[in-house]
Amino acid sequence: MLGHIYRAYFRGVLIRRQANSNGHDDDNMIIRSLSRIPLSPPKCYRVAASCRLRSYYSTNTYYDEDVPPFPDPAAVDIEALRRKLISRVPRMTWDVMHPTNSHLLNLALAGVIPKRYQFSHFRLPDGSRDTTDLDEPLSQNDVDIAAWFLGKGPEDSYRLPPGHHFVYFPLQLAANALCPDGTDPFPSPGGPWTRRLWAGGALSNLDGNMLRLRGGPAVCAEHIESVTALGLPGREKIFVEIVREYHDGSSFLRQWRPRGERKPIVERRRLVFMRGQSAEEALEEERTRAVADHRSGQTLRIKPPTFTVTITPTQTLLFQYSALSHNAHHLHLDRERTLKTEGHRNLLVHGPLSVTLILAIVGARKRVANMTYRHLAPLYVDERMKICVRRQKRKPPPGTGKEEEEGEEEKEEEWNWDAPLPEHPTNKLEIWDVWIENLYGTLCVRGVVETSGDRAASPLQSLQ
Repeated sequence: MLGHIYRAYFRGVLIRRQANSNGHDDDNMIIRSLSRIPLSPPKCYRVAASCRLRSYYSTNTYYDEDVPPFPDPAAVDIEALRRKLISRVPRMTWDVMHPTNSHLLNLALAGVIPKRYQFSHFRLPDGSRDTTDLDEPLSQNDVDIAAWFLGKGPEDSYRLPPGHHFVYFPLQLAANALCPDGTDPFPSPGGPWTRRLWAGGALSNLDGNMLRLRGGPAVCAEHIESVTALGLPGREKIFVEIVREYHDGSSFLRQWRPRGERKPIVERRRLVFMRGQSAEEALEEERTRAVADHRSGQTLRIKPPTFTVTITPTQTLLFQYSALSHNAHHLHLDRERTLKTEGHRNLLVHGPLSVTLILAIVGARKRVANMTYRHLAPLYVDERMKICVRRQKRKPPPGTGKEEEEGEEEKEEEWNWDAPLPEHPTNKLEIWDVWIENLYGTLCVRGVVETSGDRAASPLQSLQ
């Protein structure tokens, strides 16, 4: 049955690509094509398909370090490279949605995020407990944590928090199958493009998705959607966009396209691959970047934020996030190699970690639905960063007489972020501009977050 489901998903991806290439995206055509697949394929076919998939993913590597570099940079066939990447077989990654990963991520973030912006259904240990208290009996908070892990907590507490999907569905490859820099070979173009960065992405269906932290199976289905090249020949950058869908395992096995109120999380990742460089070129790039960082006036915000949160990411946080997300990229672990090969003065903050920090702060009070973002400049470990959030004011329809006058400012007291949470969740669509500045005021991350309402106060929220 599993091989049959895979075949249905792969065929759906290929049909969607064909529809997009023809200038339209006809979901009905996809559903009609999937409906032609028999519901009960022969058992021999299911076994053969499953064996072929296991054999393919256990022996195939997309990145071959023994392949010589392209002899002439100007002779690179970008169109052939695009066809090669897009034709790669979509990948399935299974996981069990146990609450441990999410709990450990909350603990890691609690070390840098101020307490009033944290949200948990029980008090997170913050190191304030004296060692002399260890002989005391279990506190009520300890009992609440045990009940939560045993599945006896409030139903709402088992929703997957926004951004926590990054620490599930880890890369399931042996160490010798990774790229030389420790990254996933699936989206890598190979050849001279040996440097990879996280350029941006989008998240949808974060609120009301089907994933629950109750120990059930879940699957991440991903494929390469598009490949583009920017830059002059010999200095081009390859942008690879990956689409990932996070499904509940049971629903995914019943039917490829789940129907109902709860939908899968859909994520788009945009990665950029650049050519390798010598140590001298890396040092020169670092000097150029240092000059740009010290320039003032690079922040593009037009109005001041509704509120800001200043944090300093530590090396401990980067290590914990790398371990939870199974990320072995040397940019986050090896400072010396990062300086020599990439030209960065220190370890880089993970691209998804910066997104997780934004979602953790906004999601402490709001139910996050969607998010789009772009990474514009690197963020470094042990350097102060400021997360800024501002609510977009929706303009009234023209001709209603309620248009905002020129120069009129919003009343900040109407959007008090520190006000108590309501007893019941509210439904109200709001849009927030979010961005992150480094210690020099340079704009490093910029995005937009859509929220569907306020979160309800947890029964244990008073313990925070």
